[in-house]
Amino acid sequence: YLTFTVDTINFPIEEFKESLTKYGKRWVPIVDAGVGTSSLPENTAYERGKQMDIFLKNKAGKYYEGKVWPGVTVFPDFFHPSAAEFWSEMLRELDKKVSFDGIWLDMNEIGTFTNGAMDRSSEVVPLYDTIPFLPGKISLEHQTTDLEAVHFGNIEEFDAHSLFNLLQQEATYNYLKTKSPLPFTLTRANIFGSG
Repeated sequence: YLTFTVDTINFPIEEFKESLTKYGKRWVPIVDAGVGTSSLPENTAYERGKQMDIFLKNKAGKYYEGKVWPGVTVFPDFFHPSAAEFWSEMLRELDKKVSFDGIWLDMNEIGTFTNGAMDRSSEVVPLYDTIPFLPGKISLEHQTTDLEAVHFGNIEEFDAHSLFNLLQQEATYNYLKTKSPLPFTLTRANIFGSG
């Protein structure tokens, strides 16, 4: 479940590479936006992201935590000037394990299994749920990021929510351009200009 890793139990690396070659298949791994915070040895993305300090933050200035497939996760802040460098570095590391032909970006709304901040009391009404018109009459933070999270440059998530996937796609595209003149990306979330 850790992004930028390969399940070596079910897909031993050498066998996986051999089967791709043998059957003439192309590999497009799924890469989630959330970076697991576990201290497992193969989780270099979390350690590297901390070194570069490129993760989205909460209002208190600490890393904003959500919950996705690997459990507690943090999210690259693509407004940070070094986030694209981090993303390329992690894709390059994945590519060294098993070369891929494209990337499937998933959970990049940013999707989470929680409604807003993981540590928020269920009794606290999210700030943006008090707006006069609430589309769909459900919380704007339903299974997504806390809209009060803060991006680099003090940009609030509420003002930039739909740009996360665009900036993530741009970073992915730029990395894939180093591999091929025709980058292939599937993305779960989209915004005008993504094409």
